[in-house]
Amino acid sequence: MKLITLIVLMILFGAMVQAAGRQQAFEICTSMSFDRNRDACISAIGSFEYFDQAAIDICTSMSFDSGKLECIQNIGNKTYEVYESENCAKKSFDINKNQCLNTSGRPAQLFPPPGCLGKQDMIFELQRLDRMVYQGENLRARNTIYGLINSLQACP
Repeated sequence: MKLITLIVLMILFGAMVQAAGRQQAFEICTSMSFDRNRDACISAIGSFEYFDQAAIDICTSMSFDSGKLECIQNIGNKTYEVYESENCAKKSFDINKNQCLNTSGRPAQLFPPPGCLGKQDMIFELQRLDRMVYQGENLRARNTIYGLINSLQACP
């Protein structure tokens, strides 16, 4: 039972981490002075599932609403290596930071890689596991747990 709880918590934590990037992007939008920019920024966030933390920090440091809006649009669904984000953060002006963020980074992997269960598949497996435990099929449940652990280990 403890292992099932651990697996569920790991899934939920992963979802919260992903949501945290969107929340921080939203906070950048709400800090904007002009309604038009704020609304465009919030609309842009809806188009993306993931925001890299280092890139969010760069967007936050920008001086002007227009630069922040462009930044949010540039970094959505992208990941950056440490050296890339550090290089972009060192640029002097918003326009240079945005150009750097736009040309660096790579698409974020939003779906699980082969061998890594997606959210719906994991939920299905946990429900199946719950039925096994309820029916007293403990050995079969343990084997399923080991299979889920191996699947999770295949995930980044």
